[in-house]
Order: sequence, then C-alpha cells, then structure tokens
Amino acid sequence: LLTLLTLGVYSAWAKVRKRRYLRGCTEIMGHRFDYRAQPSRILVGNLIVLVFFLGYTLFGVVYPPIRYGVMLVFVLMLPWIVVRSLSFNAYNTVYRGMRFRFNPSLGASAFVYLLEPVLLVITLGFYYPAWMRSIRRYQVSHHRLGDAFFRFDVRTEETFTL
Repeated sequence: LLTLLTLGVYSAWAKVRKRRYLRGCTEIMGHRFDYRAQPSRILVGNLIVLVFFLGYTLFGVVYPPIRYGVMLVFVLMLPWIVVRSLSFNAYNTVYRGMRFRFNPSLGASAFVYLLEPVLLVITLGFYYPAWMRSIRRYQVSHHRLGDAFFRFDVRTEETFTL
C-alpha cells in the first residue's frame, strides 16, 4: 500500500525489509544471515530504470529510432546490469560477520545472457533447461564467502527409459 501511495518510491525500502526478513529467517549451523543494503541506493537504481522506461515509451512514440536505440543500449548493458546486481546483493548479504562477494565476469555474463538465448530461439525452446542450468552455474560459481568459492556441479543423466 505504501508503494502505491508513494508512487513506487517506497518499493526500495520494502525490498530491503523483505530481504532482511528472509535472510534473517535463514539459519546455518546456528548463525543467521543479514542483509545490510541501503534503500537509497536501490532507489537510485529504480530511478535509472524509470529513465530508460520513459525514454523507451514516451520518446519512442514520437521518434521511433529512439525506441530502438534505448532497446539496443539495454541489451548491450544487460551483462553489466546482471553483474552489478549480483555484486550488490552479494556484498550486502552477511553471514557470521563476513560479506559475500561476487567475482564479476562480463564475458561469461554476456555469453550466458546474450548468446545462449540465441540457442533458445534456434532450438525452439528445447535449450531452455540447459540455459537455466548455465544461468545458475554462472550465478553460483562466481560467488564466494571469505576465501571459499562456491561450486555448481550438475550432471544430466537419462532418467526416462522405455
């Protein structure tokens, strides 16, 4: 209700409260997680998204090339946006006084989020499970806590036989 009354401004504070609650309810070996993000930083990100949305909708009606330009800029920035988002959330998540880290790899992000969807289109959607696995592998494998890196191993095995 507050998000509606404040025209979306409160959504940043709501997001932080939700993440603090969810991470605070997660416990491993008797220790709980914490989320320490500042809502004002999320609000700045939301305002940037709003500017792109307005550029796409309002100016795109009058000047269609602007619509295509904004879409192209968004697609080209998508790997960077994903890396920054994962880095922000990892840095603001704390376990036993240690912050998580995300080791960014723009090349890997571009491959997973820009090139692999092309395979999804070419295979008419059959590549979707493999693409989801690639996304999870990218997200998990680049995180660390202290000097420990996370690893994501998934094997595909034949589970259906006639």
